[in-house]
Amino acid sequence: MAIAAAAIHPAVEGCILAIRRCLELVDLVGPDGYMASVPGQGSVGAHLRHCLDHFACLFRGLECGAVDYDQRERDPLLEQDPERFREVAEHLLGRLLAMDEFEVELPVAVRMSASLGREPVTVASSVERELGFLSGHTIHHLTIMILIARVNGFQAPTDLGVAYSTAAYRAEQAARG
Repeated sequence: MAIAAAAIHPAVEGCILAIRRCLELVDLVGPDGYMASVPGQGSVGAHLRHCLDHFACLFRGLECGAVDYDQRERDPLLEQDPERFREVAEHLLGRLLAMDEFEVELPVAVRMSASLGREPVTVASSVERELGFLSGHTIHHLTIMILIARVNGFQAPTDLGVAYSTAAYRAEQAARG
């Protein structure tokens, strides 16, 4: 699953790997597992849609110089149709693979709701930082999706939802014996 290290920026690679993990989960649970839900926690499909919405916000924002994660599309078809998810995920993977070092290093303004009942704030960031956020955010949601799938009787390996830093720490601990 690794990508050639010299060919791609690590922040881009982290996002690619996170989306590939999502695709792997979709393959493992199938259409029934995609719609599997837990009251108050949503469905696997809803969490997948949420993650892809964030990637779409980043790429829309790169076109105008300001990312707004609160302006997500929230397409219900994406929550219900694993094939639609695959289409959008593959498109995003293509967009990520097309990113060059210059684009990754660009500054970007990020608008977001930082507190309940308050006006959104705009903060300075970089595309690299936002890619790091998106990969971690997606992995976090994968953990929730795995739990939803398992509660509903679908098998999904927990390692799909393990953060990259946690995996590195575990490998280091295992190497120490």
